[in-house]
Amino acid sequence: MGCAVQPARLQSPRAEFLMMATTPFSELLSNSFSADANLRVSATAALEAASRDSYPQYMGALVQELSSEQTDVTIRTAAGIALKNQFTAKDARTYDQLVAKWTSLDATLQGQIKHILLVTLGSPERRAGHTSAQVIAAIANIDLPRGQWSDLINNLLSFVATAGADTNKKISSLEAIGFVCETINPDVLQSQSNAILTAIAQGAHKNEPNEDVRLAAMNALLNALDFVRENFEKESERNYLMQIVCESTQSTYDKVQVVAFECLVKIVNTYYDKMQLYMQQALIGLTLNGMKHENENIALQAIEFWSSVCEVEWSIMYENDLDYEDPSDEIKRHNFGFGAQATPQLVPILLFLMTKKDEDDDEDEWNVSMAASTCLSQLALNAGDLIVSPVIPFVEAHITSNDWCYRDAAVMAFGSIVDGPRPEMISPLALSALPILIRLVKEDPSVQVRDSAGWALGRILEALSDSISANPANIQQIAESLMVGLNSNESRVSASCAWSLIMLAETNQRSPEDPTYVLSSFFEPLINGLVAVGERPGVDSNLRASVYEALSNFVEHCPADCEESVKNLTTGILGRLQITLGMQTSNDANALQPHEMQSHLCNTLTACVRRLGNGVRPIADSIMQLMLQIGSQTKISSVIEDIFFTAGAVSVAIEADFIRYMDHLTPLILSALSNVEDVSVCRFAIGLIGDAARALGQQLTPYVAAIMTALLSALQNDHLDRDIKPEILSLFGDLAMEVPLAVEPYLSHILQFLSLAYQSCIHIDGNDYDYLAGLRNSILESFTGILHGLKATDKAALMLPQMPQLFAFVQSIYEDPSRGVDVTKTIIGFLGDIASAYPGKECAALFQQHHTWIDSLLRLSKAEKGIQGMREVVRYTKEALRSAQ
Repeated sequence: MGCAVQPARLQSPRAEFLMMATTPFSELLSNSFSADANLRVSATAALEAASRDSYPQYMGALVQELSSEQTDVTIRTAAGIALKNQFTAKDARTYDQLVAKWTSLDATLQGQIKHILLVTLGSPERRAGHTSAQVIAAIANIDLPRGQWSDLINNLLSFVATAGADTNKKISSLEAIGFVCETINPDVLQSQSNAILTAIAQGAHKNEPNEDVRLAAMNALLNALDFVRENFEKESERNYLMQIVCESTQSTYDKVQVVAFECLVKIVNTYYDKMQLYMQQALIGLTLNGMKHENENIALQAIEFWSSVCEVEWSIMYENDLDYEDPSDEIKRHNFGFGAQATPQLVPILLFLMTKKDEDDDEDEWNVSMAASTCLSQLALNAGDLIVSPVIPFVEAHITSNDWCYRDAAVMAFGSIVDGPRPEMISPLALSALPILIRLVKEDPSVQVRDSAGWALGRILEALSDSISANPANIQQIAESLMVGLNSNESRVSASCAWSLIMLAETNQRSPEDPTYVLSSFFEPLINGLVAVGERPGVDSNLRASVYEALSNFVEHCPADCEESVKNLTTGILGRLQITLGMQTSNDANALQPHEMQSHLCNTLTACVRRLGNGVRPIADSIMQLMLQIGSQTKISSVIEDIFFTAGAVSVAIEADFIRYMDHLTPLILSALSNVEDVSVCRFAIGLIGDAARALGQQLTPYVAAIMTALLSALQNDHLDRDIKPEILSLFGDLAMEVPLAVEPYLSHILQFLSLAYQSCIHIDGNDYDYLAGLRNSILESFTGILHGLKATDKAALMLPQMPQLFAFVQSIYEDPSRGVDVTKTIIGFLGDIASAYPGKECAALFQQHHTWIDSLLRLSKAEKGIQGMREVVRYTKEALRSAQ
């Protein structure tokens, strides 16, 4: 395929498909988004069947519909979306299947499809060209890394350069380039990156006469910003790109301005370290002016620029504090402090924008006022004490204003900055503001102000709990006002107060051993009030979730004199759960569904069990019977998860007595383990097995065979989510430690899976660090449990054949420069476990063979400051090593 692409028609696929279908293809596509549910379901089923059973014909028919200038644009768009869906999927397994279908398609037909898509870029109907650009990018993401469609980029660049009067082709080609850059690995197109960037830059230049072309080019640049990293490293090219973006923020076309500011947001996130000169020369002024623009979309992006600056700088501050505790240590990344420097100019604009609101504003719709408040909050973290002087005068001047907009802005401003300055500076101001905020929550005529005041109280509790709690009257008054707000008829006020009650609970946690606390005198009315709101008909589901979260927090962490109230609540919850068994599921989306209540009640019940501990024994049978009854009736995943969670809490509370429920509970557990596609339920089942193993020890033996069979089967299932595998490996360690004799018959299978697991670590992408760290940790936990279990049964010799590979695995972790200090501690302890398991000379040769890096590891640990327990772990390992060598 050369650069000049001419129109083409598929030879036969569409006609063959139409002969197979009882309904014209265009009609099927139209019906697939019909308001008539029957038509929609029928059409969708027919299209899915065609995709499955007549893939070549289906693909041909879709691309013909997309390219047909005689077809209605809505149908063309539907065809393009359906076509794109044949190349994209959220989960890896489905994507691999789609890739296999496409790559196995006849090469001639593939070529025809690509050819028509390129032609369609020039369609007079812009939406068709736009959709074609999306499909082209989806195919490119498959083909280009495989060395296919090698002339695609040259074709697109040619269209951009030579489209002449064909503006639509130029725009759609720029869109396609941007979409490709957004999804493809930059290494794939490295040789063409300069040509791509040149084409985008030319289209985005201020001299481009067509603003729609310029808009398409700016969008392409936005998508390509990660792609041009090497260009950004070169000062001359970086200057040119920054000039284009900055000039675009001054375009007379608002849409170009919006994208230009979006580019600045992404640039400061990605290339912060290169921004000092540009901030001084242009960006501060451009963005501050942009924040005041009458077009809200422009203002939002300009505000987002400063939010991003503050986020990046806060991240740098955090990382530097975390990694370099010693003042003499070199700081890796410089913090330019752009946010703090701009505070005097930035704050007045933010405060003014926070007053820009209407009474009928949608609380869930992002607007300038909300964006400004968020930015102020992030700025406060960076500016610290510097935020006080420009904000507090505004708060003092307007918190009692007759204009609710200014009153609300004052409340929001104070709530936004409380966690920025030092507590000793902001606490006196917060204490003086409390009476006003408490009154506003209860009495203010403005819903928005009551909402903001409720939120601000939570922010104060979260940031300044020690100062506020120093006077018990403060806590009582706050709690009373929040309960008034919680019972408001306005859901937004109730939601804010519910969140603040969560903060109240989290900042006033006590141990069961504590005799009393500040909330004791009205603890029971407090939890009863929360229950009443949670059961109130018509309550928003998010509010109900917050209410029960607050309730669980209060219950789980209350002192001794609240225990009787917790027992009463537990009995009440059991009664309410019993009632849900008789509730019917409603078709009304706003109606309270039984499974929703079951989840909330089970979570609260779990909190009660944890708080009561061993004291739950008298009602443990009632709890578990109800859990088993619900579990036998429901197929709702979230409810099953909560049942397992509650059961796990009961096992921790009553320990060995939990055995009497295992006969009835095991079938539920095994069913969950076999349903590997339900990741969350499977995970909760694994957690419950671990809890049961620790609670029951050897009593679990009769159930181990069935559990091990299910776990091994799950590991062999191709559909098992990869995140579940490490959890199963960790569970093997728990079982091997608690019931070693019962696990021993499965040891060879476990070791085989562990061997495959630590071999796979070599092939995991380094960017996938969190998963790699979790997998390594699970492998070490599993081997630790196995070692302890075998040592307890005098069968540690069964592990000796694994030791060479195991030492190599630990060495590979040691040699990984990205490992954290916690991992260092883990592998040191693991080496100690090995030495302790073989106190003779069984592993002496291996320890001698690897002594160089082991000695280096132990020396390295001395430099790790502030890691709790590191000294004890090193001492334990050194003593074990002396006996094993």
